[in-house]
Amino acid sequence: MAKKQFKCNVCGYIHEGASAPDTCPVCGVAASEFTEQKAARKGFDTNSNAYIVIYSTVMVVIVATLLALAALGLQKRQAENELNEKKQSILLSLYAGDAVKQGVPAEELIKSVKYDEVIDAYVVDKEGNRIEGENVFALLNDLPGAYEAGKFPLFEAKDGRVVIPVTGMGLWGPVWGYVALEKDMNTMAGIIMAHKGETPGLGAEIATSKFQSHFIGKQIFEGD
Repeated sequence: MAKKQFKCNVCGYIHEGASAPDTCPVCGVAASEFTEQKAARKGFDTNSNAYIVIYSTVMVVIVATLLALAALGLQKRQAENELNEKKQSILLSLYAGDAVKQGVPAEELIKSVKYDEVIDAYVVDKEGNRIEGENVFALLNDLPGAYEAGKFPLFEAKDGRVVIPVTGMGLWGPVWGYVALEKDMNTMAGIIMAHKGETPGLGAEIATSKFQSHFIGKQIFEGD
């Protein structure tokens, strides 16, 4: 049977045994002045390697779970934002020329324009025939692959103008955009370009309205 410990409340003497002594051998007080010492419960050693490994593992799992839940929760909103950004770029290319004529930013001009009310999006083959059942915006995610497969996304405005998505390689990465053509299918109504990693002040200028405005009114075909 493990011995108990009793501490003298007066002098601090520790007595081991089944019960407190009748009197303290140090200061002589009665047994009533002794208090039984309860054994401290052993816990984790926060300085041990095992504790550090366990704690780190638990924290990594918790943080990873929270990040995964956050990503899933925001996934739908991110997809909606990407779709809205593409729709806005299409409208910007379509109204770029009108904005220059009116002397206002294209962003201001399209604020009152609703994409779904002015644009009919569809896919055509190499012969110009419509391909039914294709998700136009899904094809924009891999435009080179879509073109190679003979699928060409088009965005036709109610007034007959057409927006064509384009893509290619810049010096440091891919560039992409939308070219809007007037109803004659020859005159450029506007262009919107974007890039992934072109040099600021050089290749990155393709994304500026100053650069893009040079294409408005240009003819893509000469003569016949």
